[in-house]
Amino acid sequence: MLPDSSAHGGAAEILRVACLGVLGDRGGDVHRILAHVQLPAPAPAENWGLRVEHAIQDIWLRLLRKQGWDDLDSVQSAVARLRDRQHDGEAAFLAEAERNRDVRPAWELMCQYHLAKAAEILGAYLTQGSVDDRFDVRQQIEAQFDRAIATAAKGQLMEHEMRARLLARTAHTLIDNSIWTVTRAVNSRVTKFVQSVVARKEPLLEMLPPQRRTLREEGLLGSGIGQWW
Repeated sequence: MLPDSSAHGGAAEILRVACLGVLGDRGGDVHRILAHVQLPAPAPAENWGLRVEHAIQDIWLRLLRKQGWDDLDSVQSAVARLRDRQHDGEAAFLAEAERNRDVRPAWELMCQYHLAKAAEILGAYLTQGSVDDRFDVRQQIEAQFDRAIATAAKGQLMEHEMRARLLARTAHTLIDNSIWTVTRAVNSRVTKFVQSVVARKEPLLEMLPPQRRTLREEGLLGSGIGQWW
């Protein structure tokens, strides 16, 4: 039985288990499990650190669940809300940390912000096949994860560093399994087909293991694929 995701610890554990499921090539099981998970409620507005923490959990759980366009659109809007409200919420939070002579909250926020940016980049790629008309999604997210890991290390935030490393590995796996990656550079007809299945109400964004094996190992990504697809 999965832990209650309405609690901070429960959501963190579900996110960890979901990442391990993706890395174990059990993405289908992850989707089915997360379909029955209630995502955590927003944290109190006055606690910016907790609010960012819950937002990061929500964003990444939605990226892993990908339950229609609601989840995908929520990833982008949640990151945008954090960015818009950062100035007001962050100032009081860091001022309290300064009064307590504690630098860890500042490092923690920096780590979280980079995880949010990585999610934003990954979400754009999974839905569009590119990020701002660029196809170097791996390099873009690696830059964010490297910074997240570095700030967590400087702040001696072992738990955050471990999570950043786990999310980095998971993000690369999601890219590998993406329908955009699997069908990249075949021909224009395949590209149009991919665009059509992604544009559906319930978009197809990633390939299951049997589909990937068939397309990659059986040589079906040849020039004739557009004719029978």
